[in-house]
Amino acid sequence: MVRTGAIDVVQPDISHDGGIGESLRIASYAEVYNVQVAPHNLYGPVALAASAHACFCMPNFLILEHCRYRPWFDEVQEFGPTVQDGHVVLSDRPGLGIALNWDYVKKHPYERRPLRIFTNQDGGIPFL
Repeated sequence: MVRTGAIDVVQPDISHDGGIGESLRIASYAEVYNVQVAPHNLYGPVALAASAHACFCMPNFLILEHCRYRPWFDEVQEFGPTVQDGHVVLSDRPGLGIALNWDYVKKHPYERRPLRIFTNQDGGIPFL
């Protein structure tokens, strides 16, 4: 789709595409075809920090998605990225510049949930 000009913006997700390196490779490929990058990012502060650092290196960066309505976002980190006036403020600390509040994490362990399956009224899987 990038090569044929079918899209103007790619939306890689650092939590699913292989990390910072792969996100930068996707952005680099898109740049060759004058396609902008708007990373998908609906997760917590670690994903936000990683995505923001990657975006900082992308000449074809457009905008970074951020889900600010997570009630636990600030509680799960001791320090890390903040969003001020619509901009992500990166830390000058080592690595991604984030430390998690492990006491909070332990109080809220991972809980596997069933996948949502979207079906038609007759129970069939919709053709997309």
